[in-house]
Amino acid sequence: MITVGEIWDDAKRITGICDQATLLRRMTLAVELLANKGDWDPLIGFVDICATEKCITLPREVETVLAVNIGGKPTLAHDQLFSFHLNGVGDCKIPCDWSWKDNGEWPTHKDLKAPSRLVAFVENQADENCELWVYGYDSTGKWIRSQDTIGWVDGYRVPTLYRYALPSVDDPVVGRVARVRKAVTTDRVRLSSFDFSHRPNTACDTGTLLGVFQWNETEPMYRRIEISRESTWVRLCFRRRSIQFATLTDLIPLNSPWAILMMLKAMKFYDVDSDVTNGATFEVHALRWLMEEQQARTPQTFMPPQIMDRGAVASTRWDEDIR
Repeated sequence: MITVGEIWDDAKRITGICDQATLLRRMTLAVELLANKGDWDPLIGFVDICATEKCITLPREVETVLAVNIGGKPTLAHDQLFSFHLNGVGDCKIPCDWSWKDNGEWPTHKDLKAPSRLVAFVENQADENCELWVYGYDSTGKWIRSQDTIGWVDGYRVPTLYRYALPSVDDPVVGRVARVRKAVTTDRVRLSSFDFSHRPNTACDTGTLLGVFQWNETEPMYRRIEISRESTWVRLCFRRRSIQFATLTDLIPLNSPWAILMMLKAMKFYDVDSDVTNGATFEVHALRWLMEEQQARTPQTFMPPQIMDRGAVASTRWDEDIR
C-alpha cells in the first residue's frame, strides 16, 4: 500500500486544490469510487472471532460479509428476507444445516438484557464530560426526549466520567438503543448499563457492556450476523469499510498510485468542467490500471460452483426429528 503523502503533491497539481481538508475529502471519494468497482485485495480481510452466542457483532472495519465458516465448517448465506422464504425455516424453527444470516447494522456490540439506566466510562481524563448521546425507547416503549439548552431534543446525554460513572436517578430507564452519537475523543469510551436495584449504595457497574467506542467514532454502527449452530469460533471473509483520510500518513487501501491520480482527474472533469466525456475517459484509464495491477498480484485459483442437496438436508432434518 501507499500513503496519502506519497501522492500528495501530484494530487494537488492535478486537482488544483491546496486546502488540505478539501483535498483529503476528494482523495477519499476517489478511492471509494475505485474500490466500488470491485472487491480489490486491499479491501478484503479475514478475521477469526470467538463466539459465545449465536448472534455476533462484528468489528467496525467490516462493511460487507463475503463468506463465513462456523468452527471450520463452510456455510450458506441468508439475508434478512430469508425469514419470509417458503423453503426457509421462518423465525421459530431451528435449521439443521450450517448457515448464517445477515442481521444488518446496530449501534452497540450487545443489546440490553433488561431496561436499565446507562453510564459511560472514559479511559482518559481529558475526555471527562465529553458528549455521548443515546437515542431510543424507554422501558414503556416511549421515544426518549430530554431538555437541552435549546429546549426539548431527541435522546439524552449519558454521563461520562473518568474512572467510574454513576447515573442519576432522573435519567431515563432505557429499553432499546436505536442510535449513539459521540464526540471525537482522546481515547476510548465504554457504554454500559447500570442496575441500581442490585447495589444501590455503590458505583459498580452491574449491567451489560454495550459498546467500546474508539476515539474517532462519532456515529458507531456495527454489522451483526446470526449463525445457525452454536460454536466457539467463527471465521469471516469480509470487505472493509472505506477509509476517511485525515492525515498524510494514512494508508491508501489500493496499490496503484496512477489509478488514484487519474480518478482525481476524472472527478475534476465531472465537477469543475462538467465534461462527462473526458471524465469518463480518465475513469476508464484509472479502472484499467487498477485491474492490471490487481491481476498481477492475484494468483490463478478456481472456485467451483456450490451445490446444495436439499434432499440430503431434508433427510437430515427427518433423522434429527426422530432422535
